[in-house]
Amino acid sequence: MPSIGLPLLAEYRCYPSTTGVGLNSIDISLAINSSALPAFRAYSTGGTNRLGTAVRVNPDTEEVPLGGFNPNSNPPGRRTAWSAENAFYIGQVDYVTRVSRVHTAWLDTGDASPQYLAPVIYPPADSLPLGTRIVTEYRGALSFITGIRPDDAQALNAYGEPVDQDGRQITDAVHFLGNSRVWRSSIDQIDGARYFQLRLSFLSNLQTGLSPELDALGVAFSFD
Repeated sequence: MPSIGLPLLAEYRCYPSTTGVGLNSIDISLAINSSALPAFRAYSTGGTNRLGTAVRVNPDTEEVPLGGFNPNSNPPGRRTAWSAENAFYIGQVDYVTRVSRVHTAWLDTGDASPQYLAPVIYPPADSLPLGTRIVTEYRGALSFITGIRPDDAQALNAYGEPVDQDGRQITDAVHFLGNSRVWRSSIDQIDGARYFQLRLSFLSNLQTGLSPELDALGVAFSFD
């Protein structure tokens, strides 16, 4: 699943205690009243089982959600019917931007087997705000299937992959160097690829809130 499709996951761990006072009810709302699904919460909790035995749950040892114990069941203390249900916790989240990422379109060197040189980046790394950096990654291609415009950035999705008019990724649209679509940390690893693509990751300083900036980037290559 691409990262853009993943939900925010919040994890709460409450440990058994003989001295703790459970005054915090951890307020929730129900997403829908007619069904336990769609699920917003998966959980394990302690309680009193149907034998009247107190069961404690250590969240560090729970491998899968098991639900809890229902004091209103018949007999009291049966396991809850669901370990995942539609309870949604009420809370507040402050968001910060840690990583901003941009992809270029595919760039054509015009040569069948170029040799790439280290890119020139301005400003240099030692001029960036303290605790920030720019990570540059590369991948190469030999050719593309018919109908693909590799130089059209609007025909790429948020991950730099070619898509059709409906925004769906086109499978096997790119004939990658070495049949590998993996992003490389060194530009030397894409030597011999006529086409190349860059991915720039801007890493911010979460304490200061500062982010790096890029004014210019140049890629040089040689060919026979």
